[in-house]
Amino acid sequence: MEEQSATYLIASAAGAVFLGIVHLFAYRLKFLDVFPRSKWLSFAGGVSIAYIFVHLLPELEEKQHAFVEFTESADQLTRYPLYLVSLLSLCMYYGIERHAKLSGVSAKKPANDSAKAPEHPENTTVFYFHIFMFGIYNALVGYTLRQEEWGLKELLTFVLAIGFHFMVNDIGFIEHYRHVYIKRGRWLLGFTPLLGWATGSLIRLEEAHLGLVLAFIAGGTILNVMKEELPEERKSNYISFIAGAAGYSLLLLLLS
Repeated sequence: MEEQSATYLIASAAGAVFLGIVHLFAYRLKFLDVFPRSKWLSFAGGVSIAYIFVHLLPELEEKQHAFVEFTESADQLTRYPLYLVSLLSLCMYYGIERHAKLSGVSAKKPANDSAKAPEHPENTTVFYFHIFMFGIYNALVGYTLRQEEWGLKELLTFVLAIGFHFMVNDIGFIEHYRHVYIKRGRWLLGFTPLLGWATGSLIRLEEAHLGLVLAFIAGGTILNVMKEELPEERKSNYISFIAGAAGYSLLLLLLS
């Protein structure tokens, strides 16, 4: 048992490091930062959304029952708290994205504009708030890695799906903030999965409360993938998105 625990500790730490590296080096993958949207980004979005619906939401159903038993209550507020947290997360990150766009902080340039994007967004307060809120999301992901109720198989599928998701998010940040994100933002976000993992090593949650963390991650992931794939101006690749979703769903079902 101790040997298994040590193996999971090392694997989860490696997962946190890997997710941090994704943030640090995604901007170097020039084939992703193109217009129309790279097929690989649509594929990555499909992988992320498949993980949420095929694996994470069913797991939330189990933790929903654990939460009700933990609270010893069956009133309307505590019957569906995890799904309410997912909805809250989705609405919150939608609000953050909308606020950033309406604040005029974008450093993105049109695809047919050869002018260099500005070095810094107009409102750095909005930029750092945006980074801070996604840092919370990333830290919760890192925290989740440290929970040993998962096996190595569950850990691997989670890290792979979230790694694709982080890559999609990074390209979105680069399109929106570009230079300031590459210079500062990626380092801040790259640190947060490790911070969350370290916190998870020190503070352990009951299964019911861990469900709240997973619910928050699920809602945020759904919103972040959809906001990148749905806008018409991004020219997303539907076939690639479906291929990612179908392929990863099949993998998850074969491993279950």
